[in-house]
Amino acid sequence: MKPTFFLIILCPVFLGSCKTTSSAKTISTFEQTLGMDNSKALSDFVDAFENEILRKKYPSLETDKAYIQMLSEEPYSIAQLKLYDLLSDKSLENFLRSQLWDEIYASVDSVWVENSELNSRRVYRSEDGKIEVGKMGYMLRDPIDQDSLIKREWNICYFNPLGKYFRAIDKIKNGNPFLEEFYDVKNKVGEISTVLFREMISRHHPNMKDYMVKRVVAVELSKFINDARIVK
Repeated sequence: MKPTFFLIILCPVFLGSCKTTSSAKTISTFEQTLGMDNSKALSDFVDAFENEILRKKYPSLETDKAYIQMLSEEPYSIAQLKLYDLLSDKSLENFLRSQLWDEIYASVDSVWVENSELNSRRVYRSEDGKIEVGKMGYMLRDPIDQDSLIKREWNICYFNPLGKYFRAIDKIKNGNPFLEEFYDVKNKVGEISTVLFREMISRHHPNMKDYMVKRVVAVELSKFINDARIVK
């Protein structure tokens, strides 16, 4: 009975401590695929996100707890937090103007109206030139709002499935249930809602101090920082 009792007590403790942590090999593979300059830009962005956003927003919480707290905010209120206002001008500009941004997001390259349909083309601005990611369109219900809708369309940015960021995650996702599900869902739908992403975090309980996990979370929340983009 004693050995059995010991095992019953030990297993939950052991399992509770077995959160997947990125190995040195995993980190090296991710950074080599993303590119060293982009990896440096991503590290700088994560540092700014933690020190300039999370620390200001949740000063009494440790960083890993602050990530969880932000994800637990009412989903539709996160945009109203105006996270970009918490970043320094330098950090904001460094992120939005970096090649890293283009490795994560596909920007709108052209917008046009044809047969009462608003169309747009999104592209991956790679280091080797533009690559078309896709086109989309929808019918204009009210022609009066055409100009404002065109202006809004220019400022929309979409997830870039062709970029080095997503390719880097693909390289290292195997063996990490959280990253595996994240990649699979992202690959199928492109944009993950905050509700769905939060459920993913709750389901897998990833180590929020882990190198890869906090990068994925910070990048997912960066879509709210993109509201600061102004395309002329």
